[in-house]
Order: sequence, then C-alpha cells, then structure tokens
Amino acid sequence: MNNIPPPASADELLQIWAPDDSVWSSWVKPVPFAFWPRPLVLEVATLRAHILPEMFPPASAGRAIVLDLPGAEVVRGGMMLAAKGYRPIPIFASCPGAPLSAASLPATVDVDALISALAVESNALATMPLTPEAPPVFLLDACRLEPRPLLPDHWFENRSAVFPGDFPSAAKLRELGISSVLIMRDTAYTRNRDLGHALNHWRRAGMPIEVIDPLGAAASIKWPLGAFATFLHNFALRLKLRRHRLGGYGGIMSESSGG
Repeated sequence: MNNIPPPASADELLQIWAPDDSVWSSWVKPVPFAFWPRPLVLEVATLRAHILPEMFPPASAGRAIVLDLPGAEVVRGGMMLAAKGYRPIPIFASCPGAPLSAASLPATVDVDALISALAVESNALATMPLTPEAPPVFLLDACRLEPRPLLPDHWFENRSAVFPGDFPSAAKLRELGISSVLIMRDTAYTRNRDLGHALNHWRRAGMPIEVIDPLGAAASIKWPLGAFATFLHNFALRLKLRRHRLGGYGGIMSESSGG
C-alpha cells in the first residue's frame, strides 16, 4: 500500500482495471466501480501466506487463471499475479449497500472491502508494465453465494453468481493465445456451484482445465450433468438473486428468516 490517493472518479478507477488497450477489458464487470468513491475500509484481507507466485505458471505459458477466493483476498491474489505478468479481470456482481455509517443496512456480502481493495491497489496496477495481450486472471469473490447470516429486518441482500456469459468462450481464449486454464478455488465455500455451470462451456469445448486449492493440492469442481441441468440452475438463481437498478445484484429485503 502507498500514500498516493486512489483515483477520484469511478471512470478513472475503472480505466485502470479495464484499460482500453487490454484484449480482456470487455470482461471486467463495472458493478463495483459504479459505487466509487465511497469511504475506504481501513482493514481489508491480505493474501494468505501459503499462496505463492511459484504455484502459478509464468505468463508466457499461455494459461488463463481463475481465482475463486473470499473477499478482498482475491484482489490481493490478482495483484500478486499481475506482478508475474497477468492482467487482473474483476468479475464482481454484488452491489454494496449504503455508504459505511452507523446507519448502514447490514449486507449479506461485504462489498465495501472489495471496492476498497480495488481502489487501494489501483495505483500499483497502473504502474505495472502489462502488455495488451497479457493473459487474464479472472477474480471471483468466493463469498458471493454463501448463505445469508441472520440479519435484522430490511437488510441488504446482495448475493450474486457467475454465468457462462461472464467469461469468454473457449474459441475466444484460443484466439487470444490461451491453451489451458488453471483454477484456484477455496473449497471451504461449498455453495459456489455456479462456477461449474459457468465454465462448463470451456470443458465441453475441450479446453484443458486444472483445479487446485489454496495449498496447491488438486481440487475438483462439480460439473453439471447436462445443458438442462445448467438451464434449471440458472433459472433458479435468477429467481433468487435480487437485481439492482444500477446493474449487478442487491436489494432491500423485508424479512430475515431463511438461509
């Protein structure tokens, strides 16, 4: 972290994370950037010590990375990989509630920590000599679909999910020089079954996919049994998730029961 203040406007912050010259900028979700500026969270998660650059291939290997880690930690992981030559691509669809204050509504997903991490890391990212063709590291918040905690009435329900359209096709990956994918996912977050449905089009197209956990051990993803299973999954998610008027997901709920 440095003492240089983050960009003053949402457009400036988004431009750093989705620069015009990057071939992957089209897949950066603008949702969290739309809520900048807002008060910074002073204490945000750091990357756990055992996740090391050596666990990932060099940027020249033609691999895309998917990081599915909780909260602001995934932004820290993206910055670690940016130092190796990867382009961080945030795919965050949860909206924050009201700006942090004593009167803020409790929210299911802590988006303020994510926004703060994006803002604080922006100056460092802007100075990195990443090429327009730098391979992507897609950043996902592993907390996006966790069961909501027991919250008071009128809380802010902002759980979100990823869908196939949030990622480039296998053909597009190959066109842009990607021949395989490495996924690091935190297996403690068991509700993230959306990832298998969202990335199944890569698997069906023959894209080699390796999955590891944060310790570097082999892990797995629950892949859907077929196209109809994915259709039912996506339909159920769209019924459960609450759309926000500015895009992404977030809305005030009137009851606190349920999980």
